[in-house]
Amino acid sequence: MSGPAWRRQGYSIDAMRNLARAALPRPIFGFADGAAEDEHTLQRNEMAFDGVELVPRPLRGAAQRDLSITLFGKTLSMPVIIGPTGLSGLYWPDGERCTARATRAAGTAFCLSHGSVCTLEELAGTGAAPRWMQVFIYKDRGFTRELVQRSAAAGYDAIVLTIDNQILGNRERDIRNGFSIPPRFSLPALAGMALKGGWLWRMRKELKRITFGNYVRPGESSDIKNLSGRMASLLDPS
Repeated sequence: MSGPAWRRQGYSIDAMRNLARAALPRPIFGFADGAAEDEHTLQRNEMAFDGVELVPRPLRGAAQRDLSITLFGKTLSMPVIIGPTGLSGLYWPDGERCTARATRAAGTAFCLSHGSVCTLEELAGTGAAPRWMQVFIYKDRGFTRELVQRSAAAGYDAIVLTIDNQILGNRERDIRNGFSIPPRFSLPALAGMALKGGWLWRMRKELKRITFGNYVRPGESSDIKNLSGRMASLLDPS
């Protein structure tokens, strides 16, 4: 499906969700769409947003409209930012950088996930600004410090400190789909991926470049075995 077709058919959040479900392999869509345990918090969040109403204010003079705000000394075009979204580069080729460029064009802020497919330095190359970097309080405090220093050196404007995720949630969809590091895909899941020809074609080059480079120090191997052990040690809650 072409870009114009995506935009034409993605006329609402639900429509875009259905497009993603049709385009992505089940394990990858499940990670993007799912949450922990029985997903009650996800459902309540959706209900909370559904309860927000836009109240018309007629006869107030709307010739000049301004949604801009100032946050951390930076002017944003609207009180909306792109929050940290892990593994965006698995949904669409170069996903994080595509999103950052779109955010820059919209005039608002972008926050890169620590679990991004591209490195924070690669994302900085888009020129997206303001840009923020998500950092966890890792068990290796030295690595936490290094990630903050890398972010400062790459010109990030702020650190978004995530403090409530040292014990990863029990994401039942991911367990069922074998979506883990290293992956544990079943034969039906692999067969389902093979049927997503459009995704495979788009990602044919990207999949070779995935390194999760924010997790590794310069000179360290980024192969899946080393990466799995590295992530487990960094997020060890003990």
